[in-house]
Amino acid sequence: MIGNAAGPIFSVYLLTMNFKKIDFMGTTAWFFFLINLSKVPLQILFWHNISFKSILLSVDMVPSIAIGAFLGMIMIKKINEKSFRYIIIGMTAIAEIRLLI
Repeated sequence: MIGNAAGPIFSVYLLTMNFKKIDFMGTTAWFFFLINLSKVPLQILFWHNISFKSILLSVDMVPSIAIGAFLGMIMIKKINEKSFRYIIIGMTAIAEIRLLI
């Protein structure tokens, strides 16, 4: 539940549904945002993973996250659809192998 191990499976699912790269990235972002948002109460109340210190660190990281999102949007626009699919397949294979080890 902590590691988002569903990422590779979700990527394969979206590829088989023939999502275009922009739709793929948007759907993935929204899906995992909602999944992770639903975990927040459990992490605060039961697992005690979120502290005031970690909240402050998260707030400090907002500018870096925004810059990363902006650079990611620029990169995605420059990659063609076929290359994007190969990159996703390659990264999914690497993630699956790492999960098995």
